[in-house]
Amino acid sequence: MEDLHTGFPTLEGLLLATNGVSFTVERGATLALVGESGSGKSMTCRSIIGLVPKPGEVIDGRVVFNGRDLLGLRRAELRKVRGGEIGMVFQDPTASLNPVYKVGNQIVEVLKIQRGMGTREATRRAIELLDRVGIASPETQFHSYPHEMSGGMRQRAMIASAIAAEPMLLIADEPTAALDVTVQAQIMALLSELQQDTGMAMILVSHDFGVIAQHCDHVAVMYAGYIVEQAPVQEIFDHPSHPYTQALLASIPHLDAVKRSEIVPVKGQPPELSRLPSGCPFSPRCGFVRDGCDSVPMSLQAVGADHVTACPYVTWRDRGAGAPDHRDTPA
Repeated sequence: MEDLHTGFPTLEGLLLATNGVSFTVERGATLALVGESGSGKSMTCRSIIGLVPKPGEVIDGRVVFNGRDLLGLRRAELRKVRGGEIGMVFQDPTASLNPVYKVGNQIVEVLKIQRGMGTREATRRAIELLDRVGIASPETQFHSYPHEMSGGMRQRAMIASAIAAEPMLLIADEPTAALDVTVQAQIMALLSELQQDTGMAMILVSHDFGVIAQHCDHVAVMYAGYIVEQAPVQEIFDHPSHPYTQALLASIPHLDAVKRSEIVPVKGQPPELSRLPSGCPFSPRCGFVRDGCDSVPMSLQAVGADHVTACPYVTWRDRGAGAPDHRDTPA
């Protein structure tokens, strides 16, 4: 993805849900998109596969997949990519499961269209997929309608449909949000197994830093439509550079922190995208704001090996005190 801008026209002007977003996902790797609700994570994912809700649209940028710019494809060509080479798992399973068709038939349809299977072969494969994602009695549940399943079962069925065509890229927008902790682990283990077997790449949207630490290779931190920091996952945890990243990590509960009441919530609320402050959009909530923050260009600058940040003031976490050390010299 290169310099993606996705906008919505409003009475107050153009609202940018993604503002210059750029990243690369290698084959077999997992990129995490993390940030508060409204930061642009889901809209970034929808922009990739042409599912930006109207009247929104991608205004500028490129989304290159296997050498093709997806933004330049005709609608019919994009439909072949979507659901075939690129799978999508939505946060809400009702967004992708048709309520008037049996779940099994919906998976069969994907296999027939994307893999060219006959009905009998596709039915057998659909039952195997339902079993693989942990749905009990898959032969019976094959004939269930979405409303006859629990929320967790619908989520599993949606994942089965998304991986049916063995996509090269899976976009997973909080794929385990409706599941309990044990099932979350099972589903994430399944996705990791698929990656190892097929070399599938994955973009994972998640608020769970535990899941991110265990299953992701790189992390892109988003705020108000911008990527404010991007680095390998261990680097993000060890050396968070942007104040927003540090604030997110400080808000994670730990057993020892609970005992000492050291959990620090991110103060304030995310800004309205139609009323962003000048410069850095995080500045009204930042505990280290300074005069120069209102003119920060929000361009990503290198602060380490494969580590970039939008904060021009290096904010490495102090090893001893665990607090950021802001410097007056731009990075």
